[in-house]
Amino acid sequence: VADLVDSVCMNTSAGSIAASVSSAPSRAKGSDARGHSSTASSSFERVHVAATLQDLGSRHNNQTDIDEASDNRTTLMMRNLPSGFTRQMLERLLDKEGFTKCYDFIYLPADISSGDSFFYAFVNFTTPQGARRCVRHFTGFTRWPVASPKEGAVDWSEALQGLRRLVERYRNSPLMHPSVPEHLRPAIYRRGVKVPFPPPTSPIRAPRVRRSPSRRARARSSVSDSFESMEDLQDQSANLGG
Repeated sequence: VADLVDSVCMNTSAGSIAASVSSAPSRAKGSDARGHSSTASSSFERVHVAATLQDLGSRHNNQTDIDEASDNRTTLMMRNLPSGFTRQMLERLLDKEGFTKCYDFIYLPADISSGDSFFYAFVNFTTPQGARRCVRHFTGFTRWPVASPKEGAVDWSEALQGLRRLVERYRNSPLMHPSVPEHLRPAIYRRGVKVPFPPPTSPIRAPRVRRSPSRRARARSSVSDSFESMEDLQDQSANLGG
């Protein structure tokens, strides 16, 4: 019994519980009288083990519920987006997959010069439950609206969490400068409708856009243009695990 309980503590899924109960060893039969006693004892132990395993599984599920209930994170980093993906395409995808009115912020980093995205986006959800549902839904996702062999991946944003911090981070960013095309800027939403971004609290400088004939230099410039400042680069690097 103790061995069975220990094994279930390592894996409390419904399948493993059923397997543990069904594979419990039966007692060796002795004499006829002892056989009846052994059978009764074995039956009692099986019932006891089943009840114990059920209790352990219930405790595990309750702890999972408690952990999720205490997790208030709402900002995600969606990775492995298809080549050529845009913020508008991500909006439509989220709506199509059942997340209409569930998000209030999207920023899809891109090369300001070419408009090409870097294959990931930051999305904030209105509730922690919606964010967790997005993690489950888009992890391994392949039903892209464009041809792509990529499988979606979703991580929690480490540098910034919540709409308020995202707005404060970007409202004075060069990304909000008039020279930056609107579709490349961060956007906020209310009840599924895009609304104006809160106005800046200080003058916004134009982003640095550098062009070079060198392909390697262009790649470096693309990253610099998207992250537009060392502070932003550090924020994004933290999200990438750098």
